[in-house]
Amino acid sequence: MKDILEKLKVALKELENENGDVFLFALFLREQTFGKWDLLISAPWLDSRILSSYDKVAKRVQENLDKSEMTELARIAILNVDDQAVTFLQNLYSVPNGSFIEVANCEPLTDRFGFTIKRAYVLRCIGGKLKETSQSQ
Repeated sequence: MKDILEKLKVALKELENENGDVFLFALFLREQTFGKWDLLISAPWLDSRILSSYDKVAKRVQENLDKSEMTELARIAILNVDDQAVTFLQNLYSVPNGSFIEVANCEPLTDRFGFTIKRAYVLRCIGGKLKETSQSQ
């Protein structure tokens, strides 16, 4: 997983360099996805209703992950910057550039979102207070 996280950090940096700030970039492993991760992203320059937004993110992810690593992802979920889920995560975590956290306790996420989240990594979350220890890798 560490290799995938490092490659996703590169993709995140490239997306920001090309388009602007990313407020949220995270991986969630839901119980229902059979071991595959959801990639969550929120940025002012993305719109969940526009296909080209997904294309932009998918292109960068595909350029940085190999085929076997790509099979680890279930989907890309674009959240609008004013989405309540983004605000909730910003109130829990603060993850600056170049670091990431592994969420130690996913129970608050499971309770908030209404489905079981088994594991989670947050690679970027701008706003809120630092509730987990960042790992600069």
